[in-house]
Amino acid sequence: RYTCPFVEKFSIDIETYYKTDPGDHSNVFNLSPAEKRQTILDLIDIVKDPIPPHEYKAEEYPKLYKSVKTKRGPLSEDWIQEYKNNPGEYPIMCAYKLCKVEFRYWGMQSKIERFIHDVG
Repeated sequence: RYTCPFVEKFSIDIETYYKTDPGDHSNVFNLSPAEKRQTILDLIDIVKDPIPPHEYKAEEYPKLYKSVKTKRGPLSEDWIQEYKNNPGEYPIMCAYKLCKVEFRYWGMQSKIERFIHDVG
């Protein structure tokens, strides 16, 4: 839980679960139907998602990197589907994150909460 002592009615909560699956767990946080309706799912694919040019490093790019120690990699374009077709053949881990923002100031609550979710 992140808070700011100068802004008493503001908090950000981040809950994390790590699962040995490709990110297809439907309700890892046991959310109610109402909570699920308010949730936006953002699947991050480390191969397909664009990388800003100033952050790109060829030696860290999953489509090029091969680990000498574990002898894994590089990842193919459809690495998630490959895992689903051969479950258990490759080690995999997904980090599920649930981010909640609370900004309880009348007149600005919706806009500020939406902005933080969009930017964060």
